[in-house]
Amino acid sequence: MTPALSTYLNILRVFGALAVFFGHMCIWNASCGPVAWLPNLGSDGVVTFFVLSGYVVAYAAEEKDKTLRRFAVNRCARIYSVMLPALLLTLVFEYIGIRDFPDAYNTVYDRYQLARLWLYLPMWLSFTSEFWSYNEPIFTNGAFWSLCFEVWFYVFFTVGLFTRGRRRLALLAGVALLVGPKICALFPLWWLGALAYRRQRTLSLRPAPARVLLALSLAGFVALKATGTDTLATEAVNAALGQFPLTSMQMAWLLPGYLLLALCIAGSIFAVRFAALDGLARLAAPVGVVASFTFTIYLIHLPALKFFVALGFASMLWPALLTLAIVLVLGLLTERRLGPWRAAFSALFAAAERVRR
Repeated sequence: MTPALSTYLNILRVFGALAVFFGHMCIWNASCGPVAWLPNLGSDGVVTFFVLSGYVVAYAAEEKDKTLRRFAVNRCARIYSVMLPALLLTLVFEYIGIRDFPDAYNTVYDRYQLARLWLYLPMWLSFTSEFWSYNEPIFTNGAFWSLCFEVWFYVFFTVGLFTRGRRRLALLAGVALLVGPKICALFPLWWLGALAYRRQRTLSLRPAPARVLLALSLAGFVALKATGTDTLATEAVNAALGQFPLTSMQMAWLLPGYLLLALCIAGSIFAVRFAALDGLARLAAPVGVVASFTFTIYLIHLPALKFFVALGFASMLWPALLTLAIVLVLGLLTERRLGPWRAAFSALFAAAERVRR
């Protein structure tokens, strides 16, 4: 991977995290200041993360994690290193919020889930809370839904990579029946990222055409959002299908518009590889530092923002700053310290292998 491409991927990570963060700042009963003037690109940040994940996981599988165990260890370390602290912090915020700020913590999720943690904790820890028609985010941590999709995209990819023939087909069909249509419907977004990586290995462009493709991809993304074409496409498909996606597919009903955006993102990633944008590498250090906290931002921001708003701030400035402070601390302890997590999961998989034998 070239320094320019690595930096561009990190730029996309930062864009995705900030799009989701700013998109959620204005949903609480507090002034969000200049953020209110920004376009709400929260769902577009999720699409960006899906495409990025597909690309990065395909790259890791090909270049680094060449065995099933190593692949599984690294994926588990990456996910659980942030998910477990985020889950714990969300529980703490929720418990204190219901006890001390009942007027703010008054949604349906704030009540019944806390009373039945014995049921919902296993679902959250196994990322099964979005199967079929289920929709059980970690209380009001709505961003968790996409992680329950992404983890199962990993499973689809793992089956496709490490199995062959009829066994592969049977396992893929089994996973599809297990997770249901929502997760299957959005898998193409993730696969576009993996496909961009695969095509970079078999195709090439000269710098000039690559820059044209990059410009067209980015301009296409902007045009889709500026004209609302992504939304129009989604609504047209939904109407043609008799409103079935909207009523039955939850977030997956947005697939048509998401696919258009994902094509632009995947196209830009493919193009940067060949565009000879060596100047991007100058941004590698600062962008890399910010990007190393993006997963933490994504999984922490909603419960943290809600809790700090409940404290009585009239403006979103202090809740946002306090949330970012928590992100900094947790990120330094988790997302930027994957070594111990890899060692723990490696030992766990080794122990499971001994038991199996």
